[in-house]
Amino acid sequence: MNSTTALELLSQEAACLMQEGKTPSLALLRSRLGRRVPPADLLPAFQQWKQLPAEAKQAAVNTKIAKEPVTESQPQTDPIAHRIEQLEAKIAQLEQRLALLESQGTSHVAG
Repeated sequence: MNSTTALELLSQEAACLMQEGKTPSLALLRSRLGRRVPPADLLPAFQQWKQLPAEAKQAAVNTKIAKEPVTESQPQTDPIAHRIEQLEAKIAQLEQRLALLESQGTSHVAG
């Protein structure tokens, strides 16, 4: 597994934990990810995730919330509001990717 995929999986799971009001830790993420991320990839991905700016972490949570399916008990939004939600989710994804790329660029420059 490459480090980007491990980081993406870890970020998604961390977003779930944050949405639940929990602080993501290596132990929690290890238990949640199981065998989807090999142990050798988990620690470096966790360290990369910890270095991400708070905005990128929050963007992942916002993206997670935006992707949740609408249940029948929730009112249907009008098409414009729905489109705005879709665009906001895409912006959050792009912000997360940008933060990841910036953090990778910083580590390459420093090393």
